Amino acid sequence: MKIVVFQGGLGNQLFQYAFYRYLEQQCDIKRLCYIFVENAHNGFEVDKYFETSLRPANKLWTLLWWFSDKLHKRGIRFLTSYEDDECPTARLFVEGYWQHRRYLHPNLIRFKDIPLDNRNLEIIEQMKDCESVSIHIRRGDYMLPYFHRIYGDVCTLAYYQKAIEVVRKQLPQARFFIFSDDIEWTRNNLIVERAVCIDWNVGEKSVIDMYMMTYCKANIIANSSFSYWGARLNVNDHPLVVYPKKWFNAVFTAPDIFPNIWIGL
Repeated sequence: MKIVVFQGGLGNQLFQYAFYRYLEQQCDIKRLCYIFVENAHNGFEVDKYFETSLRPANKLWTLLWWFSDKLHKRGIRFLTSYEDDECPTARLFVEGYWQHRRYLHPNLIRFKDIPLDNRNLEIIEQMKDCESVSIHIRRGDYMLPYFHRIYGDVCTLAYYQKAIEVVRKQLPQARFFIFSDDIEWTRNNLIVERAVCIDWNVGEKSVIDMYMMTYCKANIIANSSFSYWGARLNVNDHPLVVYPKKWFNAVFTAPDIFPNIWIGL
């Protein structure tokens, strides 16, 4: 038996689900389950909005994980494996973010039917009918001191301006659709001609922003797993995607998750 630990927001949960599917297909595991251990962002969303084959573990296993996690923080590794192991077999629980291309088979990840109001449906129709480009700007929790040290000041205004130049060379009639968790800051700082700011899908409806990004002909993403999946699940053939080569600050290096055809700046 193996239990995959899910945590974080929707973008990270999708990486963990990709790893879960990898274990199903590539590793000899007789019984595979999951637990969700973090109530950040909007809770457990991947099973709510995506077609999955997830099997939940009994709640008693969650209590056992908490016990194992407390021991690990005291330097005692008990039941949980944290290594970036292709087929981890040593311990009961498997915890990590698993951001590596070896686990990524996006054809196995599909949205469920997302109910959309008329305003979102109208925007999607516009995206289909023009050289649509999504721009995602992540601020929110990235502005908090702990996260800012890791993620902050990576996707600067200069990055977005350069990305827009790159896109316009290939899509001269580009029309931009801007998504952000700080749309007021974006309006005041990133001036883009022919842009539409999507500012109404908030809270639990924020998943709709990711869904809408998949319809754009091109994506300019932030150093965010949320906009990464908006681009990775793009429904168009060979979409143009621009991403920041620098994904983290400090000692962290960018994860190996970017298709070769994407353009890194």
